[in-house]
Amino acid sequence: MYDIGRICKETIEVEDGKKTESEIKMGITPKIIDEDYLTSLKSNNTDNTDNKDNILKIPFDCPESLKNTILNLNINNNINNNDKIEIINFGKDISKNLDDIDPNKELYIIVDILQMISRKELINIIPKIREKISPNAGIYVPNVLPAQVPLLVYMGVDYFDYGAVDYYSAMGYQLSKNRQYKISNVKNELSNNNNNNNNNNKENNKESALKFHNRQIMDAVIEETLYCIENQKLRNLVEETTISDPYLRANYRRYVPDLRNIPLSTENKLIVTMDEVKIPEVKKYIERAVNYTPFSNLIVLLPCSSKKPYSLSKSHQKFIGAINSIKTPVDELILTSPYGIVPRALELSVKYDIPVTGEWSADEVEFINENLAKYLKNAKNKFSNDEATKKGLKVIAHLPDHYLEILDMERMNSILTDEDEFIISSINGNPTTNDSISNLKAILKDLEIKMREEQKLNAISKRENSEKSEETNNNANENNNNNNNNNVDNTEKPLRFTRRGQVIHNYQELAKFQFGKNFIPNDVVVKGKHKKFFIKQNGKEVQICTLNDRKGLFVLTVNGGELLGKENWVELNFKAKKGSLFAPGFKDAQDIISVNDEVVIYYEDKYLGVGRALMNASEMKKATSGILLSIRHVFK
Repeated sequence: MYDIGRICKETIEVEDGKKTESEIKMGITPKIIDEDYLTSLKSNNTDNTDNKDNILKIPFDCPESLKNTILNLNINNNINNNDKIEIINFGKDISKNLDDIDPNKELYIIVDILQMISRKELINIIPKIREKISPNAGIYVPNVLPAQVPLLVYMGVDYFDYGAVDYYSAMGYQLSKNRQYKISNVKNELSNNNNNNNNNNKENNKESALKFHNRQIMDAVIEETLYCIENQKLRNLVEETTISDPYLRANYRRYVPDLRNIPLSTENKLIVTMDEVKIPEVKKYIERAVNYTPFSNLIVLLPCSSKKPYSLSKSHQKFIGAINSIKTPVDELILTSPYGIVPRALELSVKYDIPVTGEWSADEVEFINENLAKYLKNAKNKFSNDEATKKGLKVIAHLPDHYLEILDMERMNSILTDEDEFIISSINGNPTTNDSISNLKAILKDLEIKMREEQKLNAISKRENSEKSEETNNNANENNNNNNNNNVDNTEKPLRFTRRGQVIHNYQELAKFQFGKNFIPNDVVVKGKHKKFFIKQNGKEVQICTLNDRKGLFVLTVNGGELLGKENWVELNFKAKKGSLFAPGFKDAQDIISVNDEVVIYYEDKYLGVGRALMNASEMKKATSGILLSIRHVFK
């Protein structure tokens, strides 16, 4: 499973004959590194006949000269395991050591991680190692504390140990999730937890109880990290555990994860804290949403709601009722933090919770105005460039006072021209009152009348150009008469400027948001509560996709994948059937593919079917084993 952070299945293999097949350990990472794995490395080293660990851990307070000595011992002791492990000591020359990493190992041990944990170089080390190596390989960092685990996992680390935990226990420190502190006396209950043998050495009992307690803390943090990855909450855990350490916090804020490891949408709500609105999930959304094109030049700006999707909230039910009081299509745009702007067409893909105080940070204000300006520019480009259908924008701000206060009117006025209108419809700063809703209805009705007059003028303009169009059509007909057995007119009729036309347009914009390309024809038929999409093909009705309303994204059928074409493609080296695709069957993939993306599957440049990616394209290309994608439908 991939999100920000990794959960990877592992198989720990030990020396032949040492364990039966049923006893070979299975597990998932992140975790405390399995001693059986280290033992198997040790058993492969014929020169090592004693019972010492094969990999010596370097203490975090170790002098530089001694650190180098231990590192050399590690390398010499593991000379027979060079095909499996790489021991890395970055020292001062980080870039050189990154370039020298062998991408074909099984395990990478960063022995001097503690010298890096407080430095900005940390964000270059682990992600760049992960970028070079196979997703099947593991990264092991010895001697870290519980509070450091979530951030390291967030960056791509798989394995940890109890080195630092045991060291602090021996020094009389008690650990918690976020810190370590010196205690003068170990609590009796701690001693009792691990002391049932009437040992006369009281100090040893205390030390043993403290060690047991501290190891439990480390185990609990790793378990919580696993839970948070499974439920797409790892970033929130990292925020919690780095808030107490300025160096960890700085590295968290510096780190930019690979957006391909973040699903475009999930069923779980995104939790956003007030001081962390610039998060990777929002960055990914904005990269896709920035190209959204409105259907109508009549635009209503609305506030967000605590309930998601917005359209199910009481306030938005009132807004929608007012908007539906006219027949003219209206584009609805929700202003919100942290997403900036959310068109109604994309609201199902946006699920989040953020504390609401009625006050905006400077970052939030700038982000909303920046993206609102981009939206209005796209609208101007669509409705102002065609002289035959030229329309001014009609922008209605149906917003509370604390929203109106943050609008950058100077920026908006630089986009809007004399042919455009900007109207505030909310009364006394409250858009949900009966007076405000009635005022919104009245403004919409007046604008609808004006727009009908504009449409009449546009119709006259079109008639003036009809002779030119007729001449062009006559020429086209002559060509068709010469080639009527070879050519088929596949020109699609444009969407009518109606409510139904807007519904289809919104689905097409959602397709562009998800795939970067629209594949839904204008004559599509939508059926059922769960929105199944059908087209006519060779006289028969065939389904092309379904809308997953829990994620707000499309799920492709084999016919839908054919319409999408070579977009989000994965190429195989054999003609696969429905089921799981393992690494040996993979040939190539489009670089933009993210985890959980819908993909179209090809074999020898021929369309084969559709499925879902279980890792991003970059990791597919480096994987040596495991399941890369789930194949859902193939052509029969």
